[in-house]
Amino acid sequence: MLAALVFVPFPAVSQGFLQPMNFGSVCPENLTELFASTFIDSADLFDEFHHFNGQLLAFDINKDNEIDYVFHGWRGGEGYETYLFLKSENGFETEHFNGHVIDYKEYSVTIYESACCDAYWSHIKVYTVADKKFVFKLENKYLMESSMTRDSLVLQGLESFFGKSNGADVELIETTNEIYHLRSAPIIDNEVQQGILYTNIGNIVASYPKGSRGCVLASTSDTTGRIWYLVVMEHNLPLSYSLFPDRFSSDKFIGWMSSRYLLKNRN
Repeated sequence: MLAALVFVPFPAVSQGFLQPMNFGSVCPENLTELFASTFIDSADLFDEFHHFNGQLLAFDINKDNEIDYVFHGWRGGEGYETYLFLKSENGFETEHFNGHVIDYKEYSVTIYESACCDAYWSHIKVYTVADKKFVFKLENKYLMESSMTRDSLVLQGLESFFGKSNGADVELIETTNEIYHLRSAPIIDNEVQQGILYTNIGNIVASYPKGSRGCVLASTSDTTGRIWYLVVMEHNLPLSYSLFPDRFSSDKFIGWMSSRYLLKNRN
């Protein structure tokens, strides 16, 4: 039975931002018993859970004084999967997401979904649950070109934005040029083919009209002394160009912008 499990809430330990959070080790026998006796009605679904090599977190997500569970793991496919179990009067309400947990707080879980198959983009998705409710909604979805996830400065900026400040106390920017480019690296490159997965020439991933808004996550300079900002763009105006599929046009794009035509600290 669940009450017999040796099971306590685990402190989450980051293994580098965008890597799966380490919730702590769980005895496989206990994990099997927990899922079999509490969550799983279907034998096929149990068999899938049983073969996960994953982590389990006990945490009262929606602050209703009931222990909920967050589970993520890999079962041989393209990437991780995450399952959220919210305790309710009828047992547990279950949510399933592609990707793994990189941060969690009261009422929210942040999921990183890495590029799959021939995709050249990666997503960070923030899901929230209303006070003492049992349905998660997608609060914000962020998109970046996949090569950026290997840049240590990008990872530091993302951790500050999502993991620590949660987007608070960031510097705000607005573009002042008629067309301004978001790039996958802090350098002007309009000539080099960027990879084998797509035919884009140069490192422009999106272009924005004057008055487009965003916020700053980090900054650096290139060999010419030009200052670059790692930014999250809000898409308050229609994009002039996007490397990514049209279905992602409402996502918030993450990338690098030259500081030259950016107005900081807008109201």
